[in-house]
Amino acid sequence: MKDVLLLIRNAPRETARICALAVLPALFALSLSGDTIELKTGERIEGTFKQATSAGAVIEVGGQSITIPLEKVQAIYFGVAPAREATTQAPPQEVAPTRKAPSQEAMDALKAIRSVTGSGIAYRDYSQKVLEAKVQVDRYISSSANDSVDLRNAIERAMRQYELASQAWSGAIAHTENELTAIGKILEANSEISKCSAIWSMIGQVDQSLDKNRPNWPEERASKIGVRVGVRPALLWTCASGQLARAERLLSPHPEIKTQAEKVLSPFPEIKVEDPANTRDIPAGCDAVWSAIVPAVANRGFMPESSDKAGGFMKLRYMEGATGWLGSNNKVKELTEHRVGLLETYDRFEISSGSLSLTAHGNGCRVMLQFEYRGFKKGLTGDGWFALPSNGQLESTILSDLQAALTRK
Repeated sequence: MKDVLLLIRNAPRETARICALAVLPALFALSLSGDTIELKTGERIEGTFKQATSAGAVIEVGGQSITIPLEKVQAIYFGVAPAREATTQAPPQEVAPTRKAPSQEAMDALKAIRSVTGSGIAYRDYSQKVLEAKVQVDRYISSSANDSVDLRNAIERAMRQYELASQAWSGAIAHTENELTAIGKILEANSEISKCSAIWSMIGQVDQSLDKNRPNWPEERASKIGVRVGVRPALLWTCASGQLARAERLLSPHPEIKTQAEKVLSPFPEIKVEDPANTRDIPAGCDAVWSAIVPAVANRGFMPESSDKAGGFMKLRYMEGATGWLGSNNKVKELTEHRVGLLETYDRFEISSGSLSLTAHGNGCRVMLQFEYRGFKKGLTGDGWFALPSNGQLESTILSDLQAALTRK
């Protein structure tokens, strides 16, 4: 009997089925109560074995017949079933998710900033990106990762430059002269930043515009440097991208081969940063330009709110108020980098602030004009006022009006 049961238990599926059908009817005559069917899952069903058919093995449990398909049967025991074999099975080990190295997490965060600054971004979104990246970079700098000092320095400097750009941009929007002056002093004192070609060139232009015989020229120098970075954060973005390129090289299989992007980190040869639409070099003295500013901006609805002729700075206010819902979407399309979609429309649009700065440049005067826009939006992302990045269209138009007025004189 035992040999027959082992034959059924160990035979291949089809053979086991045939054996069971052929042998079990004979065994049935010998069966007693207390029979056991062991399933392939290891589970055992105790009862009275009744029969085996093509439909399966039938066992009676508590007066009810249960049919178990033969392909699920591991063994059938008549009478007392043998004790289970002791098995030791190690519990499944959890596979911990693969975590990136701290340096790679920091690099990914910095690359995200580099990507958005290359395609246009509003200050609010940019500042949030900077805060998120700083968490990752600080974690990396404080980690025990066995990376080179050069790699750590490149990542830390890129973060610092993106952070300074955020602070300067904020200062330019809020017209906080003290904050901009403080940033200018940081750039003057930090040789790793000031020797970046974009900053080096800008500081040189500031120096050309200054009268160093004036008693307060050092403070004025720092203020002008801060203002220029505030209205052109791309100057620092260029430097940060160079540091990021250096970090990428140091992480590459060939860290000894310098990349083209790293050349911005040296003032020689100088790499020219293209002037944006809100900047214009006018072939006239800054005194003449200053006199022509008020009529030029007044023709477009602006008036000076405050001004500092000696410092070359003017804050502007738009006098015609907000645009109603009929023209808001058109203004958003015309003057900002934002695009109006079917699911997002603007009920109101306004020019929230404006600023203008003058610096002597060569034989002429460099004029930088910056407007801040915002719109009241209703859409899937929520309702409220949102800052909208300028595309430079209005700034360029007013600068052309200013240049034309000076040409006619």
